[in-house]
Amino acid sequence: MSTTESHLLFPLTEFERNGATELPDAAVVDGDTVPEPFRGLLVHKHDMTSTLESFHGERIHLSVLDSRHDTDRYLRKVLLLLDTCGIAVEYGAICIYLDRFPAAVREQISEGRCPLGTIMSTFDVAHSSRPRAYFKIAACTELDEGLDALFSGDLYGRSNCIVDQEGEPLADIVEILPQISPGPG
Repeated sequence: MSTTESHLLFPLTEFERNGATELPDAAVVDGDTVPEPFRGLLVHKHDMTSTLESFHGERIHLSVLDSRHDTDRYLRKVLLLLDTCGIAVEYGAICIYLDRFPAAVREQISEGRCPLGTIMSTFDVAHSSRPRAYFKIAACTELDEGLDALFSGDLYGRSNCIVDQEGEPLADIVEILPQISPGPG
């Protein structure tokens, strides 16, 4: 892993470097100290798409805020939104290692319409999450213009790596959750 990729907020740091995002300070916290409902949504080895869909009881779609391609990587800064009401349920950034996916999957990823978790489920790509760290951010009002109402106060997130069955990285992700009320009962 490069020095850049070892940063707690990588790949969000890739957008900061280009002046697109000013990152707040993030403090590493133990997963056991993350309060609910954040703990149930972050402290596991599943992808966030299916976890958030289960919690909120509906499908999620993707809104790409910024993206970059290089040789074998596709980086994007995103919001995950509930399908019916469009409420944001995650803010994050992902670095997808395109060369590790079959052509049909790479094509779907590059279209930028669906979350990676949905695509991997659709194409039966075996994977698991390997969270590297959990963190708390005291204030996220500068993440992106217009997001400050959802992403303010004490927020929690995780630095995560999605791996294939052999443990090879498919994607590096930073996932930040907005203030959340308890899911359906």
